[in-house]
Amino acid sequence: MKTKAPSPEQWQLLRRLQAAGCPLDLAHLPPPDYPLRVISLNSGLPTNVFPLAGGAGAGIALSLRIVASASITIAGFRLQAEWLAPPLSWVERCPEHSRSYCLLTEGSHTSFDAATTIHSRKLHSGRLQTGKYIQGFLVGTTGAALLSPAIELKATLWIEDVFGAEYPYAVTLNNHPQVPRAASAIEDHA
Repeated sequence: MKTKAPSPEQWQLLRRLQAAGCPLDLAHLPPPDYPLRVISLNSGLPTNVFPLAGGAGAGIALSLRIVASASITIAGFRLQAEWLAPPLSWVERCPEHSRSYCLLTEGSHTSFDAATTIHSRKLHSGRLQTGKYIQGFLVGTTGAALLSPAIELKATLWIEDVFGAEYPYAVTLNNHPQVPRAASAIEDHA
């Protein structure tokens, strides 16, 4: 008889019991359905990839909606791709624009309002309840040029929960060779 995969809610309960010290063997259960759905949104930007000032690497901005299929607390994000080396670092608040997360692009700051960035709200938002979502930008930088000139860049976005479980989601970035000058969620500080 084949064992039925646990629902995301059942999996969360089993992980909590295991974290509390119950001797559960979760390795022999079929993997659960993922507790999230990740939807790429049209951000109004002509590109997701920004060349940083002075050839300091690349900035990346992904516009996403993350919907909970089961209650979950997001602990972190990680972007992984063959064309991405070294690893991506999520951008911190800009010292010059305290309510923004900025990418220092050629001749300006391309900034994203803190209210529109997802990585800044992960644990601060608390538990994401079933059927609820968070929406906005993941903004990061890498200290080297991208290893691919392709227009469409495939990557895996890993989302980690508070128990250390990671869930992979396929995302595609547009790598158009222009730098956007304006969009609804972006301010340009020249």
